[in-house]
Amino acid sequence: PGGVLIAETINADSVSAMRAFYLDPTHVRPVPPQTLRFLAEAAGFTEIRIEYRSPLAAAERLEEISENDRKLNALLFAPQDYALVGRVPITP
Repeated sequence: PGGVLIAETINADSVSAMRAFYLDPTHVRPVPPQTLRFLAEAAGFTEIRIEYRSPLAAAERLEEISENDRKLNALLFAPQDYALVGRVPITP
């Protein structure tokens, strides 16, 4: 017994992903990964991890010649989605 929670959503830490967030009328507000992790922990889930998904192709990101290019890519062109995976605690 004990199950797994998997929740996937748009990566609010990615500026490029947020461009299209409100195009979907079912989206109400973006949820940053740290917020979803906190909520899952507060609800008692364990073994929580964040998995980043849907990376942009290299042709859509800046060529990383410098550390500043790497930082800009992380901010502007981060993976488009993330998933939170957590285990339902086993109760005695």
